[in-house]
Amino acid sequence: MSEIESNIFRITNLGDLSSKYRTYRIVNLHKDQDEYYQNRQHITRKLSFRLRSPVAVIEEHGEPVLVVKDDAPAPPKDMFLVRTQVVFEPLADQVHLDYTVRSPKNDDICMRFISFLVQNPLRVHRNLWQPGSGKAFFERQPCNRGERLNMYRGYSIRPILTPSGDIGLCVDAVSKLVFNHALPTHLDRQEFQRFKGQHFIYHFGLQWYEVTLTDFSAFNVSQQKFPINGKPVVLYDYILDQCEKPLPPEIANLSKNCAVVMYNDNREDKRSAAANLCYRVVGNDDPTAQDEFPSLSIEPGVRRQFIHSFVENYLKKLRFGDSEMKVSSKPISTTPKLFPVPDFQFGCSTTLSTRATPGTIQVSLDDLGLKRLSLLKDKSVGFYEASPLDNFCFFMPQSVHETFGPALFNALCATVDDLFPQESGFSPQFVSYADRNARTFQQICAAIFSKAASEVKRGGFAVVMIPENQRRRPRQEDTSASHIIQQLREQFDLRASVIHTTVGHNCYGSAADGHGRTVYKPKDQRAEKRLKGYFRNVAINKILLLNQKWPFVLATPMHADAIVGIDVKGNMAGFIATNKSGNIIVPFHRKSQQKEKLMPKQCKDYFCEVSTRLLQQDSHPLKHIVIHRDGRLYDTEIKGINLGLAKLKADGIVGADTQVTFVEIPKTAPVALRLFDLSITDYGGPHVQNPQIGNYYALNATEGFVCTTGRAFRHGGTAKPLHVIKNNGSMSIEDCLDDVFALSCLAWTRPEDCSRDPITIKLNDRWLGEDGTEHKEETETDDLQEEITK
Repeated sequence: MSEIESNIFRITNLGDLSSKYRTYRIVNLHKDQDEYYQNRQHITRKLSFRLRSPVAVIEEHGEPVLVVKDDAPAPPKDMFLVRTQVVFEPLADQVHLDYTVRSPKNDDICMRFISFLVQNPLRVHRNLWQPGSGKAFFERQPCNRGERLNMYRGYSIRPILTPSGDIGLCVDAVSKLVFNHALPTHLDRQEFQRFKGQHFIYHFGLQWYEVTLTDFSAFNVSQQKFPINGKPVVLYDYILDQCEKPLPPEIANLSKNCAVVMYNDNREDKRSAAANLCYRVVGNDDPTAQDEFPSLSIEPGVRRQFIHSFVENYLKKLRFGDSEMKVSSKPISTTPKLFPVPDFQFGCSTTLSTRATPGTIQVSLDDLGLKRLSLLKDKSVGFYEASPLDNFCFFMPQSVHETFGPALFNALCATVDDLFPQESGFSPQFVSYADRNARTFQQICAAIFSKAASEVKRGGFAVVMIPENQRRRPRQEDTSASHIIQQLREQFDLRASVIHTTVGHNCYGSAADGHGRTVYKPKDQRAEKRLKGYFRNVAINKILLLNQKWPFVLATPMHADAIVGIDVKGNMAGFIATNKSGNIIVPFHRKSQQKEKLMPKQCKDYFCEVSTRLLQQDSHPLKHIVIHRDGRLYDTEIKGINLGLAKLKADGIVGADTQVTFVEIPKTAPVALRLFDLSITDYGGPHVQNPQIGNYYALNATEGFVCTTGRAFRHGGTAKPLHVIKNNGSMSIEDCLDDVFALSCLAWTRPEDCSRDPITIKLNDRWLGEDGTEHKEETETDDLQEEITK
């Protein structure tokens, strides 16, 4: 007998909690303004920092209203926002907040207030430190020490509504990697340039917080001054006076000649700090982190133990003034609910099933990934979409072509032939462009486009290899790749993907053959293994999927008749429509003036276009259409899609009874919900595992989580269920979750593995946010790295 345990701990005395608040009308903020939601967030963030108290923006009778806790100072009379100015007019004083009442308005206020209430007692706890307001709380002593880095264990906390209508605290473990040596005492401006824009933990006595360095001061700590109440204060004196006594050694021994660095606080005011008290923060993809902590994943049983210990030690009884919040020691649990993995259709009418469907190839869930890959390589089965590849070009820098380029090119072509055999083999047109004297990205582009103009005689597809952009930060979109892709499509009718020279440079080495000639081959077995995986990923992601050669599709139809994925990246809007079986994919990409959200007319036109194209290829009537929005779904987008649906109905393209359901799929959250599979053992304690893929947990009628990764696909760490929010529409949250899971099972980018995101989100990510680097499927369960806020 097993159960699914969450990391949500119920607040047991909601009825005993009490708060009061004031409300203010927000004059000149209207929903028809393009920046309405952006300005709402701006008000909430700025006033929370300014008033040092929770504030919320809610809607009453369709109008925005500011909520301020009763013991907080009054907000300013007016405030300047993006392209508008607002005025706050008092409405009501001493409004009682009942934490047991559930309504959208009351829930917004409750969540905001409880977030602040929880943080206050933890912020002053001597054993904890917090990088910034709203961030995780970290234990002061490192949980692991390396030669150069310390790893700090932390815990993120956020209130969440439970299925029973109560409020609970969702608690998860995170970590932060910090250098154990501070910046040099005698740092100079030239050396500072290496650290500008990077994140540091500033040790201001026992107050440790995260800052981003912006500038360097010409003065040392004994010379640097700043005003307090109109009077100049020396930084050195301020540090010694304000830090809690007795002083820590690093404060007591602070040199009066210590260099000074600058940062901006939450109010965007410039602040100064002693360089020798600043410790650099790195992500786990930093070379030093890779050397000392190559894997930061944490197994589910250990993670669960960490979470339970933190709740027991810090959250059981939280006091703020005369009030006390009591939290249950046992998290919310439920019986397992599982969506079965759908059947898959491959080439030559071959169907693979984990659910014992008659007339199919049977496979266990544990062997599903490897079986999918073997069927793709099986010459009697192969890809579902096996039509010949269209015209292809391969652009390569001349510097690479004259070194390891031919070896890389031949190995890649052989990999494509192995995965996707054709009668004549994969033989793209080879185009070498001059890069040796190209010092800028613009010169690289000019060389590529010049060769395209002179040597490419017709449109088609292209793979473009470009030098790695050294200025690109980890996990950041490569805008240079996006520019090349857009220009090749617009100027030469080439649909392109981008790869970089990095893997080739790192993996190939030169040697002399028996005749003394130079040859290039993998440096060692590790490089050879890396190249093998790299070639297969490039073959699938950059060549075959680009050419819309789908490896396999769903043989089990979804609930929706059509699903449309929407995303916006770098002034490009992406719409991807698929049918019930995922065997028809219609991509549609256009430039957008907006970077985050789309305007009604855009959504109307794009939605009509992509839906019409889908119906031209699939005659199945569209009665239930579901929108998958990557991230937040804006009112302007809902309005546009509804206008588009009305037009499709008026034109007779869809029936009068066609309905749309809107779904948001957030990529990140302040705290991750976790699900643990617990089973009773003979030795007393429970056996803790990751949940199986397909397990789901519906919080309520509009919000749920589904395990698109799980123990059938063995990864280190703890599974991280995908968050799904039904904004509105007729389809149930369970059916929405089931379809999201089914589309995530189309793990085309790594057939032997699972995919965290549904293909409607994954393909938009690929085609809009072209990263061009070595492909690494984001199916790892968790690396404990707290996201660094820019």
